[in-house]
Amino acid sequence: MITGNMFEVIRREEAPFVIAEMANAHEGSADTAREIIAAAAGAGVDAIKLQKFTGDELLVPTHPRHQHFTDLEMSDDQWAVLVADARGRGLYVLADVFGAESAALMQRLGVDGFKIHSSDTVNRALIRQVAAYGKPVFLSCGGSRQIEIREAVALIRQMGNEQIVLLHGFQNYPTRLEDTHLNRVQALARQFSLPVGYADHVAGDSDWAVFLPLMAVAAGASVIEKHVTLDRARKGIDYFSSAEPQELKSLVGLLRDAWKSRGRPYDMTGGELKYLHEVKKLMVATRDIAAGETIDASMITYKRAPADVQPLREEEVIGRVCQVALRKNDVISLNQFGLKAVALIAVRMHSTRLPRKALLPLAGRPALEHLIERVQQAKSVAAVVLCTSTHPDDAVLISIAERMGIRWFRGSEDDVMLRFLDAADREAADVVVRVTGDDVLIDSRILDRAVAHHLAKNADYTCYSGLPKGMETEVISVSALKMAHRLAEDPSFSEYMTNYLKRPDVFRVIDMPVEAPYARPFRLTLDTQEDYQLLQTVFELLARPGGMISTEEIIALLDARPDLLAINAGVRPKSVVINASLRMDGACQK
Repeated sequence: MITGNMFEVIRREEAPFVIAEMANAHEGSADTAREIIAAAAGAGVDAIKLQKFTGDELLVPTHPRHQHFTDLEMSDDQWAVLVADARGRGLYVLADVFGAESAALMQRLGVDGFKIHSSDTVNRALIRQVAAYGKPVFLSCGGSRQIEIREAVALIRQMGNEQIVLLHGFQNYPTRLEDTHLNRVQALARQFSLPVGYADHVAGDSDWAVFLPLMAVAAGASVIEKHVTLDRARKGIDYFSSAEPQELKSLVGLLRDAWKSRGRPYDMTGGELKYLHEVKKLMVATRDIAAGETIDASMITYKRAPADVQPLREEEVIGRVCQVALRKNDVISLNQFGLKAVALIAVRMHSTRLPRKALLPLAGRPALEHLIERVQQAKSVAAVVLCTSTHPDDAVLISIAERMGIRWFRGSEDDVMLRFLDAADREAADVVVRVTGDDVLIDSRILDRAVAHHLAKNADYTCYSGLPKGMETEVISVSALKMAHRLAEDPSFSEYMTNYLKRPDVFRVIDMPVEAPYARPFRLTLDTQEDYQLLQTVFELLARPGGMISTEEIIALLDARPDLLAINAGVRPKSVVINASLRMDGACQK
């Protein structure tokens, strides 16, 4: 069923994108072509691929098969009916074109994308023409040299078209197993960083007609192309590698199921995380430990225990003084050691959407002062530190920190993670609470609960993400922050540091459940003029001398006055492409 741009559907990788290739199975009959389209739609494929050519586009007149292909031509009106019929059945239409005339016709008929056959990977005029249409381009790679593929991709991109899908596989009437080379799927994906598909052409009546597409999905193919014919026994054109309608329907179901098993490279599913918690050994005491004792290696071991905590590493506790008495086999957690938590307020004067927002007045005071005052009420943090950069424009923030009686730190302009780490090292912090300058209405009580939960569960990263935006709280272990900074592939995006830490395959991530009275989808952050207008209204209605606005008051107001939420309802998150990948190769584990 058509659900948007074909390339975007493929790139989302929510399911394998299955293309039924009609090729010339219609044998020149528009009625047969419509039967094939109906059968493909009934099989549940995503797209039908039509081959459009003229004999003169495809071959010179002296070619022995010139007349054969000329006889397969259909009129422009017949093609228009077929394209409309396919789209009416909810199918994307992909046009495999072999010349300028055919490409122009299919563009006029409004097809969803084009395929450049391996025949034409060196046909620059045709590639330029198709790429200029601005629609997805499927580039056949089977039987093409690497330099041809590379140059064709570069040419499509030069035409301003980034919607490129590479299709591995070629037709050898039928293709032999030893000519399949499924490893090339991953090789192409790595080389070009593009979606890669597999066009299957193995014998249609063999077991491999099912196995190979499933194996291709496991190998990383996000697109599967399969020939379709109404009846292979008739031995019509291209019957060798074609599936009959019922076979295609069965294959589509198997492909969808196979996709579920593929997952993503480093994601851990709920089932896997549940298994981890059930079988992973936890750190426990080997003997009774008195309060005030310093932990050494002889005092800890690992055993399975019925406790909802994360396993600790020995370096996290050895050398620390235990603050409470423990019994033999008690599970060890970070809240037993008096770890130091520090709140770091990340704020700068530069903002693309709302410059100098930290100084904007709310109830007669700069927004930043309200934020600092609220964080100062937290009982779980040993210090509150304003964390800004060395840029000259940020110097004005220091006077606010000093006026509010908190410490300040100035660090890297570009690497926010490094700025946080340097500030944490100066403060000798074990844990940091990340607060951004936009969080004007943060709740210190929620902050305290998050810190306590973080330490009790032995987390690396804890978030309270179901709260209104602007009240969300994040707690990060300094050791995890150091590791994330060391492994980050692109630290220039470390302003978005939590994207590196929300990786349960790498870190011990806890997402705290939000209590029902606080669970609201409100936007109470300070990032745009509309946000500022809403916050001004909230402060005007609720602020009082000598008191702070409570979360309960804010929620009660907005529950009663949903009209206020319309003020910033149209604001959309900033569109930022973030490379939050971590280098997990051994060379980086220093």
